[in-house]
Amino acid sequence: MLIAESIAIYSLSEAWAVALFSGVVLIQLCAAILFWRAFLDPEAISTRARPKVLQAFSLAIGLFSALLVADEVFVVYGRLPSVEATHLLVLCALLLSLLVIHRIDKDPEAA
Repeated sequence: MLIAESIAIYSLSEAWAVALFSGVVLIQLCAAILFWRAFLDPEAISTRARPKVLQAFSLAIGLFSALLVADEVFVVYGRLPSVEATHLLVLCALLLSLLVIHRIDKDPEAA
């Protein structure tokens, strides 16, 4: 199990790995629900839908920021470098997507 390998540096039990994995999956599920809620809003293009979009992005960006911090705490970058790179790439993609959506929202002709 990848998470068990990641937290092995502190000799934490497998129960910790299960708890951490469950927490991440739960937060990802919540973010997915928020993204779908924003997407299915009948007024998704209008500025009134902005809070729904920001809620979804905030949760997802927060999750991947926390994963990057966890990568540093558990020194994952030295043992499993592809994990940290994946977290960083997803975070960058989320930030870029939010920037593009924000820019299009301010200037509809930018699309």
